Amino acid sequence: SCYVDPLAQTFLTNGADGAFILNVEIFFAQKDSTLPVWVELRNTVNGYPGPKLLPFGRKVLEPSDVNVDADTGLAATVFSFDSPVYIQEGVEYCVVVMTNSLEYKIWVQTDSCQLNHI
Repeated sequence: SCYVDPLAQTFLTNGADGAFILNVEIFFAQKDSTLPVWVELRNTVNGYPGPKLLPFGRKVLEPSDVNVDADTGLAATVFSFDSPVYIQEGVEYCVVVMTNSLEYKIWVQTDSCQLNHI
C-alpha cells in the first residue's frame, strides 16, 4: 500500500445553516516549473484528513497560476472551486494541499508571530 502524508488544516463553521466555501488562499514560497498543485476539501476522521472528498471540493492549478513570495509570504494563490462547496455546521473538515512534486513550499504560521515555509 502507498502511504500519503498530506499537508492539511482542519476547520469548522458555526453558521446555523452551514456555509458555502467559494475559494481557498494558499501562500507559496516556491513552486515547481511543470507539475500542478491542488487543494481538496475533505472530511476528517479523529482530527486527521479522511477519505471523503466533498462534492466540487478539488481545484487543480498549473504552476503558471501559482503566485510565489519567497521572502515575506504575502502573495496569495487563490484556488477558486468550480462550484460552491457546502459544509455543515459544527462538523470538522480539512483543507488538504497536494502535489506530485517535491518543489512546492508553502508558508505556514507556527505560532502567533512566526512565519515559516515547509
